[in-house]
Amino acid sequence: MGRYRSAHDNHCISLFDQDKIARRKAPDRRLERPRRKATRRIIVVKVGRAGGTSDRRSKRAENAPTLYRDVAALLLAQSMNKDPWPEKYVEHRAPSAVNSADYERILRTASDERPLQDYISNVPSFLRMLMPATVDFWCFDRPSLGGELVPDFLLCLRNSRGFNWGYVELESPTKPPLLKSGRPSAKLTEALAQISDWRDWLRENIAYARSHLGLRQIDAEALGFVVIGRRHHVDPKHALKYRALSSPNTTVLSYDRLLEVARARAF
Repeated sequence: MGRYRSAHDNHCISLFDQDKIARRKAPDRRLERPRRKATRRIIVVKVGRAGGTSDRRSKRAENAPTLYRDVAALLLAQSMNKDPWPEKYVEHRAPSAVNSADYERILRTASDERPLQDYISNVPSFLRMLMPATVDFWCFDRPSLGGELVPDFLLCLRNSRGFNWGYVELESPTKPPLLKSGRPSAKLTEALAQISDWRDWLRENIAYARSHLGLRQIDAEALGFVVIGRRHHVDPKHALKYRALSSPNTTVLSYDRLLEVARARAF
């Protein structure tokens, strides 16, 4: 390998070492690349309001969870419109543990449906569990349908399709829904007949019910619920017959089941 003498330090440096020194002194081109300017992420949330839409921006991306909770609470508050029956409005919450305990205590001692009806009228959230989940819900306690018929409760919810209705008939918790033979009892037959009568009346007086009684969009084919007896009243061998009592628009259930539904929908 060729060698030459340095004029500076009078040492011999190989051509190979000279090349290494030259590369070491050369500027690193990678350091010359322009760095990308640091930017902060912005999250835009559009909140619908009457008369237009406004944009709200979060300060930083890390605040997004808090922002989402705040916007969800805002949208929920905006949707909680108690009109057109503010005095009948039921808040969007399930019965509390205290409510459930009181219900069970009354159920153990009740000889007929009256004490349960009085209690449910004060805690109507038990009944909202029967209807599809929604925010806006109303409960009418013993309303009069033209002075001719009086359901125990009339339920109403509002969703994207408008107002949806349901009838509730309470029977005694001490009366079984089925006889020992498996046939419907007299009390159950009477309750189902009452729901049928309400539907017949509405078919003939639908315009009167909507305009004069103010029951907006009420439909004769609304959901019907009959609450009767206790679970232990149904013999296991008649379980299929008991289930057959319910149809797509009419449900027969026990007072025990009503409590279970309320607990299952608690949040």
